[in-house]
Amino acid sequence: MLVLQFATLVVWDVAGEWFEINASQVIHLSQFKEDPNAVLIAGLQSQDPYYKYFAFAELANVVSTRPPRRVALFSDLKANPTAWEQVCRECLLFLGKDYARVVGRGGTQIAAPATTSVAPATSKKSTLSTDPVYKHPAQSTGPIDAFVGAANTVATVIPTNLNVPAIFLPTPHPTTSAPSLAPSITQPWKISLPKLVDSNKLIERLPAAWARWVRSVVQDRKEAVLEGLLEGRAADVWIIEALSTLIAQSLHEDPYGRVQRDIPRVLEAFVSYLGALEQLIEEVNADLNPESEDAVRAVVQPVADALREGIRMIVLEFGHRLKAFTFPPRVAKRLQTMVDYL
Repeated sequence: MLVLQFATLVVWDVAGEWFEINASQVIHLSQFKEDPNAVLIAGLQSQDPYYKYFAFAELANVVSTRPPRRVALFSDLKANPTAWEQVCRECLLFLGKDYARVVGRGGTQIAAPATTSVAPATSKKSTLSTDPVYKHPAQSTGPIDAFVGAANTVATVIPTNLNVPAIFLPTPHPTTSAPSLAPSITQPWKISLPKLVDSNKLIERLPAAWARWVRSVVQDRKEAVLEGLLEGRAADVWIIEALSTLIAQSLHEDPYGRVQRDIPRVLEAFVSYLGALEQLIEEVNADLNPESEDAVRAVVQPVADALREGIRMIVLEFGHRLKAFTFPPRVAKRLQTMVDYL
């Protein structure tokens, strides 16, 4: 029976890895259409995560290797919002989903309000109410609203004093469903040991090579938990590369200067996401477990490195020109630290 379970586990993992390798191969399709940028934007706005995945991959490749496509994207003002505004909005919205899961890890779901008995209606004299008929919708202040607010306010009217970075604005419309703050990472094939047995003491008696393998079978893997928090980490890296490249190249290729208006919003989003990931890395590495270090290196570190590189690229390209913008203190401090380091 044990051999059958082990064989099933091996076949399941091999089949899963094989499918993931083949199904995640990037395919570029927009160049075969008459208006490639419109096709690419349609993919970014798709509700199917599979199409979104390929669209973000192609976006990162296009903006990094094809300058004519970048110029066409900057110059496309036919639609309202423009092509750049649509791209920036979709990218920030996608980043906001993983950001919300990282910030809200370990949180608890808000309990539904208890139902109260309705008192029998009594006849009352009707009075004329002077209250406004239309009330403003309730505004949420969760972590996802930071990115949603930034995405919804992309390329809005610039204040005269250039105090642009009002990134953390509540959304004008309430969210229909709150994101799960504590994602449940389940492993169907894991063995559930009784709570009375201290599995750590039993595992420590085994040789080091065996102990690591047994721990990954009987306990929730750190890597699996982190993967649940950063479900779109591959797309996150592509988004960060695409936005940072577009903003950096816009200094010389954007004929209308529309991209520069959104620099504070994008930089603040990057800094906020990077700060959340660094805090996550500190918490995971506090276990002093080699498995934790490997999990961070495989799952979290690529996204954090992409954020650092994206911020560095924008800061190096614009340099002293960033003084034209006013950033929140925490963002300005982080950017100043990077400028001093560079």
